Amino acid sequence: MFLTSTVLMLVCFIVWTALEATYEQQVDAGGIGSPGVAKGVLAMIFLYNAAFNIAWAPLQVTYVVEILPYDLRARVRYAPLELVKVC
Repeated sequence: MFLTSTVLMLVCFIVWTALEATYEQQVDAGGIGSPGVAKGVLAMIFLYNAAFNIAWAPLQVTYVVEILPYDLRARVRYAPLELVKVC
């Protein structure tokens, strides 16, 4: 799952970069870019975020819990929840 997410993010970023370069070349040449290319850039941003959320977003929480000693895991895992209750 982690590898799939990373590869999908890489593919989306490559396509996103190519589309953005094409759009910038069109703007430099004629003053206005293609709406289709602009929509493609927006689609790649959306797909990149979806690929990120497959594995990287959950890792931000679980990694911290996994590296702690067993007796601290429960307290650290629920500390942000308690902070939200206070606020």
